[in-house]
Amino acid sequence: MPGRGAKTGNSLLDDLGTDGPVTLENVMAVMMDERTKSEERHAEVIKRLDNKCKALEVKIKGLETVVDDKAQLIDKLTAENLSQADLIAAIDKRLSAMKNCFLHNFVELQRSRQRQRQWGLRVSNVTAAALGVSKISARAIYSALFVPAFEAAVAAGELASVPPFERLFDLSHILYTVKDTDRECWQFAFNSRWLLHLFLRMKKEILNTLNKTALRGVSYAEATRPEKLKLLRASLDMTPFNRRLIANLVTIPEVGMARVSGERVVVCYKEDMLPGVKLQWHPILNPLADNLPGMLEALSTLEECSADLLGGKPIALMMPVTNTSEETEDRPPQPKRKAKK
Repeated sequence: MPGRGAKTGNSLLDDLGTDGPVTLENVMAVMMDERTKSEERHAEVIKRLDNKCKALEVKIKGLETVVDDKAQLIDKLTAENLSQADLIAAIDKRLSAMKNCFLHNFVELQRSRQRQRQWGLRVSNVTAAALGVSKISARAIYSALFVPAFEAAVAAGELASVPPFERLFDLSHILYTVKDTDRECWQFAFNSRWLLHLFLRMKKEILNTLNKTALRGVSYAEATRPEKLKLLRASLDMTPFNRRLIANLVTIPEVGMARVSGERVVVCYKEDMLPGVKLQWHPILNPLADNLPGMLEALSTLEECSADLLGGKPIALMMPVTNTSEETEDRPPQPKRKAKK
């Protein structure tokens, strides 16, 4: 018996629209017809697939063309980016040169302003007790501080006699009194820079004697910051910027002391402040650097800055100047060479 759902020969022939009894010829005819229809459907499917493949090939070729165009565009943009990178590097170089020129001019301006102050001396933390007088005055400071220093210069053969008060100073006056204390700050303008710098060379022992009571037997290196701030000092007058620079430098842990030397601020390291050891002073060459090593590093020369900024060395800077102190002062200190045997 045929299974459930299976079609008999008559029902197959009925479905195919064949009349008459089921014979081998009829079945073969039906099968050939089904084969022909199947081949036609297969050919139609193959034709459709072939058309789709051709359409896909056309589309892929179009995409390949688009990819080539995009690749060319990417190469063009890459080349433009490289040219822009060169332009950015050139702009960065010019900006760096502008910065270096600004630093160079700033340092020269501060040196010029400091040079203008080279006639003046500040005596700070002056007290009546330190001078051994009942009332502070310019003449009392002269007698207690300047006279002993110049007497030492006379004894050393550097001066014939101690200059009198009227010939030594162009002016002298009090600047201010430290708030909530009796310590006063005085300014003295000298008539002679030579005498001013001679005093600076001779002042150390005199100040040590006057500050001996204030230090209470300890060395300067061992003294605390509040104790150091109370000491009697005599130093070159300085610009407001250098005064601020020194105040900030002494807050750096590595710095032991800071002062004005000539037209620059110099520092010494705290670890070098040992009894009996000569201090090594390091000039501040770039005061606007953000750390101490950067401050001690020499700036680019004016020739280098100008060449980077202007695209070439100006005619005015082509001939090197070798006989002026300004050119040699900008160079970092060079180590001493050992003599050849």
